[in-house]
Amino acid sequence: MGLTVNKILKLAAAKALPIDYVTPDVTDWRMSVCRACSYLDAENMKCGKCGCFVEVKTTCRTNWNPKKLRMEFTHCPLGKWKDKELTNQYRAIDGLEPLNDNDHVTQNSTV
Repeated sequence: MGLTVNKILKLAAAKALPIDYVTPDVTDWRMSVCRACSYLDAENMKCGKCGCFVEVKTTCRTNWNPKKLRMEFTHCPLGKWKDKELTNQYRAIDGLEPLNDNDHVTQNSTV
């Protein structure tokens, strides 16, 4: 089982992106949320919404977001980690409409 491009990218992300970490209990809970999400690419363990490697992102309290060129408090882009308020703060910074309690995010959504 050799190194694939995806594995190399995941290893690089694990070294370059995390700034601070959450507890193992928080990581496990976040992973359970991601595993149940329809956006998860389970083969590569990547989020189909933000493109992160969930096995890396779920461990982070803060991280470097290379797509936005900023440090962030780690959050689910859909607010599924009980972090909809934080998600909406970043959505406002990015010029996006906020998520609300009635949002039902689907694969075809532009959320």
